[in-house]
Amino acid sequence: MKTGDKIRFFRITQKKTQEELSAGIISNSYLSKIENNQALPSDEVLLLLSERLGISLQSNSEKFLSDISAWYKSITDRDKVLASSLFDELESQIDLLDDSTVLIYFTLVKFRYYLLTEDTSRLHETSQYLMKLRELFNEKMEYYYLKFTAIYFYSLSQFNEAHNYLNNAEPFLLKNELEKWEEADFYFFFGLVASRMYQDILSIEYTQRALNNYQADYALERCADCHLLLGIAYKNIKEYVKSEESYLTARKIAFSLKVENYYKGIIEHNLGNLYSIQGKSCLAIKHFSKAFTFKKHGPINPQLITLYSLVKENYKLKQFNKVEKWLAIGLEKINGLESDYYEFFLHFNVYKFELMKEKDSSYEEFMKLKVIDFFVNTNDHEHIALYSEYLGQHFENKHFYKQAAKYYALSKNALWQLI
Repeated sequence: MKTGDKIRFFRITQKKTQEELSAGIISNSYLSKIENNQALPSDEVLLLLSERLGISLQSNSEKFLSDISAWYKSITDRDKVLASSLFDELESQIDLLDDSTVLIYFTLVKFRYYLLTEDTSRLHETSQYLMKLRELFNEKMEYYYLKFTAIYFYSLSQFNEAHNYLNNAEPFLLKNELEKWEEADFYFFFGLVASRMYQDILSIEYTQRALNNYQADYALERCADCHLLLGIAYKNIKEYVKSEESYLTARKIAFSLKVENYYKGIIEHNLGNLYSIQGKSCLAIKHFSKAFTFKKHGPINPQLITLYSLVKENYKLKQFNKVEKWLAIGLEKINGLESDYYEFFLHFNVYKFELMKEKDSSYEEFMKLKVIDFFVNTNDHEHIALYSEYLGQHFENKHFYKQAAKYYALSKNALWQLI
């Protein structure tokens, strides 16, 4: 970084105006020229400006850059314990550093660290600060800024924004010679964003690039991530054989590495989902059951997703005693938390009603005013179709054919939206 850029950086960091820094040393206009690298100050002026800023413009920064790189690697490896330890160590020393280039890199990686730790207040503060420094970025800094901002928007479920930032970041990635693991991390994240946007061919392309790099680096756990993401993309384009191969490869790697049970649960659930959409309910139930076993000591929402899948698959097979079993577990999980997990409250109670031999008007009111209304408002066409069909069947069984026709039509229209 040029001398003028460094002076400007530390002035901005210390929230000084140009008038405050230049007073009694040089004119405000001359300082402006120095900061814009249009004038080279004398050694005497440089010393006076440095003293007022309380810095030295000559600093050995190689060790700090190396430490920041190690910290960033721990973040991309999702090692929160190591990342936290390295952050504390770096932050305790950073005030001793006068190198603006290193401080900018530290701030950039700090932004990525707060994304990992989900520290929303510091995340916003750091993001605003980086926006002020952005005109001082070199191309490598700009790459990291764009990439991390993409991750930020992804965390907000703003996938189009994330995609735009990644598109802008990619040329900077190609211009700079970065480590292979960094390229792989970028490509994997691009594949993930594309998957969330249902751009499955694009997701496969970028995820395969990431996989090639991870395989060359023997990063087996990240290879498992890639195979899992490829499985999802292949499933979405109905390449079921390739999807199964990808999931099973991810499963093989995960079990060989003895990764966390929660991760194994994700793989098993995806296998169950793959078999479910192919109408292989027995296989689906087998993998959903394994998924719940692995997930049951983890976060509640992933547990509920698998419990709901077990309810649906057993209901398809008319194994009503098992439906009751999984319903009881699901309802117990959300007892007292119905408002927090309202969607699952609806799902579980729909099937609780479906198990009843006789349904009264409370079923009709629940389905019309709560269930279908909720899924219409959330644009969940899959469940509009399913639950409208249930209600249509109910009215047909009662010989209320006009009402039955109304909900069968709603179900059909929702199915069209899924095509």
